[in-house]
Amino acid sequence: YKDNIYFDKYEDYWSDLNTMAQEEGLNYLDDKNYSKARLQFMRITRYDPENAGAWELLALSQSKLRLARDAAESMKEFEKAYAAIQDVKQLPIDEQRLLREGLIRSAEHMQNVGELDSARATMDLGKADFMKNPEFKGLYEELEGSASK
Repeated sequence: YKDNIYFDKYEDYWSDLNTMAQEEGLNYLDDKNYSKARLQFMRITRYDPENAGAWELLALSQSKLRLARDAAESMKEFEKAYAAIQDVKQLPIDEQRLLREGLIRSAEHMQNVGELDSARATMDLGKADFMKNPEFKGLYEELEGSASK
């Protein structure tokens, strides 16, 4: 892990590994298998602790499992990892996608439990980077519409 020498030397390998791990975690979420999703995102955060999207999806999985303290700790790690991102567009494509998915899925969860202000704040984090994505834009506009009512 030291200075990312393994990441830099085997970038394609890590990208493929990360993409497969992310897909598996997202599939578990889609299947409502939150404990397996939690384990998958936990693995990603272990080998890539700077992956903000993985932290956010880990927190979401923990929330779905009603592990409030763990979810709060993972959100702190998400906030730290997100704050360290200088330019989302410079992240590898797989990490950009996971970050976008994390923002969308977390905001949808917040919306479903009635935390609309938190959902809007979550989507605001990605506004500058993800508004070209139709799913992101649709949810962003839906949440903004509910704010003006």
